[in-house]
Amino acid sequence: MAITDAGENKAWELLAASDPAGVCARAGVDFDPGDGTYRVSSFGRDFIVNPAGRLILNREPDGEIFLKRYSYFFRLSLLWYLVKAAPACPSGS
Repeated sequence: MAITDAGENKAWELLAASDPAGVCARAGVDFDPGDGTYRVSSFGRDFIVNPAGRLILNREPDGEIFLKRYSYFFRLSLLWYLVKAAPACPSGS
């Protein structure tokens, strides 16, 4: 297993073990308890993240570029965002 694969695998494990309510509150995403998936908006596109199946799907055809051409970088950043997002307050005035 490559080091990069280990990072993605760890993120999937942590996400699957996370409380969906906490993930939603921190990351500003929605969770569908019926199918166990998160609904995530990123780059103006909607994606479905399925921790149990370790799948990220696009809900719109133009989101395909993120899952094909930029797959590794997009998957890794999206997963770690869901795992590590923290509420933030606007700064400045």
